[in-house]
Amino acid sequence: YKVYLRNEHTLLSVFQRTAGTNYSAKQRLAVFYMYLCTVMVATGTFYGIEQKNPVNDVVASFLISFFGTLPAFIAKKLFINSKPKMVKSRKHEVRANDAGDATFVEQAKVFVQTRGGQMNTEDLEKHMSTLYDSKDSEQKIRAVSTIRQLVYDQVFPLPSCCRFATWTLLVLWSAGVCISAIVYGLQFDKLY
Repeated sequence: YKVYLRNEHTLLSVFQRTAGTNYSAKQRLAVFYMYLCTVMVATGTFYGIEQKNPVNDVVASFLISFFGTLPAFIAKKLFINSKPKMVKSRKHEVRANDAGDATFVEQAKVFVQTRGGQMNTEDLEKHMSTLYDSKDSEQKIRAVSTIRQLVYDQVFPLPSCCRFATWTLLVLWSAGVCISAIVYGLQFDKLY
């Protein structure tokens, strides 16, 4: 529960995140700022409106929470699911040109998709030994690289360019709602 709270809570995750996540402190801070600006605008839409009964107050609070949380949730998921930048290995050049590799890739895809996030190293080692009985180290390197790439693609389904697109949308959204909050504030000053 503590790890979940440290990584998922909007404010606590800015200060108490766990190491090794795909969601940096800068991204968390920007998403929190977007959340605050959106909540200010959503609150400003209901400010000064007389609610006739308590149910309307609850509905207004729900709508403020929903409209404040939704853009932050979407931005967070886009950051988390986008691939990190790939760095080419200098030690091993992995080639997948053999005819046997195509069957291995298909079998590995089925294995990764059926196991999903419930994979451990023992299962992976057993499955690899059934697929590649060869003593050739190059084939083993190709097998490990193929499985690693399949798991990587499953964990990070979005391309790395989504990170830049998310930053762009986050900045534009935050600027727009911040300007709207300022306009609301100026109007309230005139009206009240």
